[in-house]
Amino acid sequence: MSIDGYVKTSTSIYELGLKAMYQFRYFHDQLFVPYASAEWQNIYYNTLYDGAARINPFGGSFGLMFLLNSLEPLAARENYASWQIKRSYLFGEMKDLVAADENVSISGFSFFFGYRCEF
Repeated sequence: MSIDGYVKTSTSIYELGLKAMYQFRYFHDQLFVPYASAEWQNIYYNTLYDGAARINPFGGSFGLMFLLNSLEPLAARENYASWQIKRSYLFGEMKDLVAADENVSISGFSFFFGYRCEF
């Protein structure tokens, strides 16, 4: 559909997945914690022109977490007392998921950075 020269599009995406992860954490206050994981996702998408479909990407990832508790122990104790957060990390992860259907192709590496906390 075209309205005043603009193409109208609509896309809905819903995702559900499973992830199994192993942390190479060998002692309690380990500053750097590497990890590896395997992942499967079920993605449902609906587009205005192509209709609805499902795609199931799978693959693995690896990353490195940096323990924040050792930088500021007082704040870590306050987090535990207030929210029951045992450990806080900054993490970086490289993920490779693969899947394809007639409309969508997923492949290649993606990079994620963020904050993680353990209860």
